[in-house]
Amino acid sequence: MNKKMIICLLVASLMLHVFSGCMEEKIKTEIKLPDITGKNVVLIIAHNGFNYKELIDVKDALESANASVYVASTSTSTATSSTQETYMPDLNISMVNLSLYDAIVFIGGPGVENHFLDHTFVYLAYDAFLQDKVVAAICIAPCILANAGILNGRNATVYPMETYISIVEENGGHYVDEKVVVDGNIITCNGPDAAWSFGAKIVGVLAQKNTNN
Repeated sequence: MNKKMIICLLVASLMLHVFSGCMEEKIKTEIKLPDITGKNVVLIIAHNGFNYKELIDVKDALESANASVYVASTSTSTATSSTQETYMPDLNISMVNLSLYDAIVFIGGPGVENHFLDHTFVYLAYDAFLQDKVVAAICIAPCILANAGILNGRNATVYPMETYISIVEENGGHYVDEKVVVDGNIITCNGPDAAWSFGAKIVGVLAQKNTNN
């Protein structure tokens, strides 16, 4: 591949990223989210290497719909994102009592790869699924859901690299090349560019559960 071709590909990639960001900002201003006052959601982050944009955009979407949002990690000391932003978790993941929450959301970022087979993360996803909670994951975090066995027979997306797609498919999931995929109570997203839309989908599913109950 010659230098001119590489430059063209880089420019195209940058333009696509900017366009995706503009579309996401447009969605934020145009979509009115339903009120889910009384719903409690816990966001799970890796203590080192979580994706800050995913955390903040998902939290923003949920809070704009009046959900109560909590952040859990493997420690309550200051967590550091993959781009060096910091965040103070509200609680340790080992202290998450699922009976208190309506949804559990696994945030992505390179650090979460260390937790793909972490018993605490995997069991939490599985237990939430058994309790009919909304279970959601973004970027590479859907691999946790796959390893928990809850994507078996389900449509799901994940960060579009073969390594992660394979984990989904090897655990019985049907990979769908879309930004956000909803299959029942399970919601997956392929990366930070769609993080707010992902949060909005979580709101929608929680609102629908309100209607059905």
